Amino acid sequence: MKQKFKKISLFIGDIIVLHLALALTLGFRYGFENLYLNWQIHYHYFIIVFFIWLLVFYIYNLYNLLTATDKLKFNNLTINAVVLSTLLSVAFFYLNVESSISPKTNLFIFALLATLLFILWRKLFNFTLKSYLPRNNLLIIADKDKICDLLDFLQKKPHLGFNTVLVLKDLIDKGELKNLITQKRVHTVVLDSSLEKVNSWRQQLFTCLPYNLVFIDLSSFYEKITGRVSLDTITHTWFLENFNEGNKKYFNHIKRIFDLILALILFIISLPFWTFIAIAIILNSGLPIFFKQNRLGKNGKEFKMIKFRTMINGEKITKVGSFLRKSRLDELPQLLNIIKNDMSFIGPRPEQPQIANELKDKIPFYQERLLVKPGLSGWDQISDNYHSASYLDSFEKLQYDLFYIKNRSLYLDLSIALKTMATVLRRRGR
Repeated sequence: MKQKFKKISLFIGDIIVLHLALALTLGFRYGFENLYLNWQIHYHYFIIVFFIWLLVFYIYNLYNLLTATDKLKFNNLTINAVVLSTLLSVAFFYLNVESSISPKTNLFIFALLATLLFILWRKLFNFTLKSYLPRNNLLIIADKDKICDLLDFLQKKPHLGFNTVLVLKDLIDKGELKNLITQKRVHTVVLDSSLEKVNSWRQQLFTCLPYNLVFIDLSSFYEKITGRVSLDTITHTWFLENFNEGNKKYFNHIKRIFDLILALILFIISLPFWTFIAIAIILNSGLPIFFKQNRLGKNGKEFKMIKFRTMINGEKITKVGSFLRKSRLDELPQLLNIIKNDMSFIGPRPEQPQIANELKDKIPFYQERLLVKPGLSGWDQISDNYHSASYLDSFEKLQYDLFYIKNRSLYLDLSIALKTMATVLRRRGR
């Protein structure tokens, strides 16, 4: 069952749940014999409510199949999404002066029923995925040391539907390979293109074409499943084949226009709040108001990144600073960096030059994250994995950054922006 089809199934199921919740709400309130009449009165208003709920579900990452594997996280996100959806629905009805209904009780009942039905539907979906849907049996041809994290990832995420039945590195007899594929019921073969004997493996796999197998490169599979680029399996040739910056020329122009217009609008709108934030900082910990630090921009160009100061002597976080960090208001002055074209709204977070110089000698392809402008938020920031400046965290962070650079588009930027909003609303700033 392909990932896209699973997500579409979730989306259609949520639409059905919302319609069912409204039908039950109207039936309980006014009687099911009057359902059709009351449906006509309420439905065209609740269409907007449905849109609000579905959008918030998307922002809160509830269409990410990996979210379902963590029950605590899923329940927390669901509660946050429902509360926000309900508040926005209330705001819609009471700010819409043309509305002929003000469904206080109906909206409350609808929210309760929609939440209950949503959780039941998602549990049924997850149970079906885990218990009844056929698993995609994998044969991975690679050095096992290279794929330890991938194997661990697949084992922890059974909802993805992949089952690693065999890992091979050394060549085996053609007949034995065919027998193993048959016995293990292999559906997909994942091949590491950087393997020393890859050409010999390809010749053997060619004889297995009659078995209707799906063949995929290890780096592509890793990227598709994890949302990261595997640094252990890519080469310089991979960069030349995948980082076609010439094809991004028009995208870069459109993105710059969008960045400039939005940054100017937000700067003008937010400027009155800068005064209050400045006063709060001064009263709490004195001057200075701003914190400036050298960071690396596109192609390694240094610039001064500016934030509202949140610490004393670069060590202790102040009370005001804690609030600013959690709400991400400390990053408001970076609108000036975007206007000056040092940064973008979406991109890899800018790194300090001294840290970058240390990491480029330790982590392969680290400098390639400088191919694009750094951003206020990025693919790594919505991954729900906090990354410090340590080697291991920087290694994983680079994997996310390279995924973004390769796949960046207006759609991906919009997706990151919406999910960043969820982080801000949950006050989980980093």
